[in-house]
Amino acid sequence: MADRLGFINVLRLSFTILPVILLLFPLIKNPILALLFLIPLGLIVFTPYSSMVLLGQAYLPQNMGLASGVTLGLAVSVGGIASPILGSLADTYGLSMVLYTLPIIALVPLIVSYLLKKQHRSI
Repeated sequence: MADRLGFINVLRLSFTILPVILLLFPLIKNPILALLFLIPLGLIVFTPYSSMVLLGQAYLPQNMGLASGVTLGLAVSVGGIASPILGSLADTYGLSMVLYTLPIIALVPLIVSYLLKKQHRSI
């Protein structure tokens, strides 16, 4: 997908769809439909990972290993920091509060993806 659309476009497309899917998920009342809805949700969540790594390598071409480690490591670390915070929010206000908070959090990478600048290399 990134070869055809471009890495930044894949990021933007994924992060544009993500808040919508996260907002729709808690609105589904049928458990079977909700279970099936996890498939596109999972795909959208993991689609930008390879593009993020390659963009990091394009931004730091002399340090490709560092770029890979920082992009994936930072994503996993932020998720690890956010998990207990979201868990505490769920304990205090309920799981539905967290499910409605996630689309708001997903706006952050959406905004950041539109701030990315294209490199001179073909990315």
